[in-house]
Amino acid sequence: AALATPEESFDVARQIAARNWEAESAKIEMQNSDQLEIYTGDPEWDVTFALSQNFAYSLFMSPTDHLPLHSFVLSRRTDQCYSLTGDGQDYGYMWNGQTPFDAYTLINQILPASPDLAKGLMKNFISAQTKSGFIDWKPGLSGQKSNTLATPLLATLTWRIYSYCEDETFLLDMFPRLLSYIYVWFSEDHDRDGDGIPEWDHPLHADIEDHPLFSRWHGWSQGLDISSVESPLLCSYLYRECQCLIKIANCLSRPDSIPAISSLADGIKTALDSSWNAEQATYHYWDMDSHNKTYHSIISETVGSEIPALQISFEQPVRINFQINSEVETTRRLNIFIHGISKTGKHRVERITPDQIQWFLGIGFATSNLTYTHIEHIEIQGLDNKDKVSITTAGLDFRDITLLMPLWAKISTTTQSEALVQKTITDPQQYWREYGLPTFPNLTQEKYGQLVNQVNIPWNILIGEGLLYYG
Repeated sequence: AALATPEESFDVARQIAARNWEAESAKIEMQNSDQLEIYTGDPEWDVTFALSQNFAYSLFMSPTDHLPLHSFVLSRRTDQCYSLTGDGQDYGYMWNGQTPFDAYTLINQILPASPDLAKGLMKNFISAQTKSGFIDWKPGLSGQKSNTLATPLLATLTWRIYSYCEDETFLLDMFPRLLSYIYVWFSEDHDRDGDGIPEWDHPLHADIEDHPLFSRWHGWSQGLDISSVESPLLCSYLYRECQCLIKIANCLSRPDSIPAISSLADGIKTALDSSWNAEQATYHYWDMDSHNKTYHSIISETVGSEIPALQISFEQPVRINFQINSEVETTRRLNIFIHGISKTGKHRVERITPDQIQWFLGIGFATSNLTYTHIEHIEIQGLDNKDKVSITTAGLDFRDITLLMPLWAKISTTTQSEALVQKTITDPQQYWREYGLPTFPNLTQEKYGQLVNQVNIPWNILIGEGLLYYG
């Protein structure tokens, strides 16, 4: 015990030592009586299942003025809980809020034993919902906000919780809020080209922080603007959300909501079907504007401010990506001008402003807002003579575990699911590894280091759920 004085500390320690230990043990057993007791015949597995539940419950924190019900942190260590500012605003990412993806993982551990705790997590998300329907991606116990739209998993979580508790009052409270929230995803702020297929706002949205396509804090990444790409993962989330909203509407006898939701789901399914490559047995990313899977190629690699004359044509419209490596870790105020031809044959000049270039420790990334079939000339103003510039086409010919997510969304046909399993998932050259499916199956150790061996358990769980659904 560590209080203000040795005497106070001693008194507290003596009080603890004088407790009735049998009564204390009985109290703990009563508190844990709702937990599942799993007997497998293997004592070590039994202990593992019990401890996993104990650890999950230990992550929950009491309500605060900012979140009305219990929320959670991502780990419990003695060096994490103290706040220098006294209000928790200085907490790191392990302690600064609950995300839908983390909630999905945690709810798997506490259901069916504690549906009220699970319902509380959903009510926390909607407690600060704005009039427009916006729900924050990571609301925190100390009032933290990400100002990013929540990953579309909330209707899925709501339906999963309802399947255990069958509380229609809970559905009645959540349904109108979830409906207005899902429509925010299909607004022009998130469906930037208005084709009914939204785009991510930030790499953290997709819950893979170190991504060779989208991370803007690693020199080995392409550093693409994720909002210029349409993703099978986001489509899978949104399709599953729509299907769960339809189930909720049917349960609550609200058929008037179903046609609009079904229309959104049909559009997503059509887009995902178009992204299926039968020869390679996988889904793929596609460009927001051209709707094509574009390939990575080097346009120019130079040092200094002079960019050589280009005059390069492309078979299909491509998006141009820039990486600037500076010897100093300060932000440079650069202006980039791209002179080229659009897919309709019109000449265009695009300016990329300093605010559009993302810098981190001397590395700057920028992605063109437009696509081109021909590049005439590129000018970069403000470069130092020692700055290294790499200009490439945006390469969406890349594989990661999220491309398997249509299995989890139950959107793949039987033929597609069989091909995914037989030709892709169980291929030792791709995902079939000894310790689980890797996040990135085709990276080289020399360039990407430990990222090659990364196995993300939550993603493996989602793929496992999809495999169970398809038998």
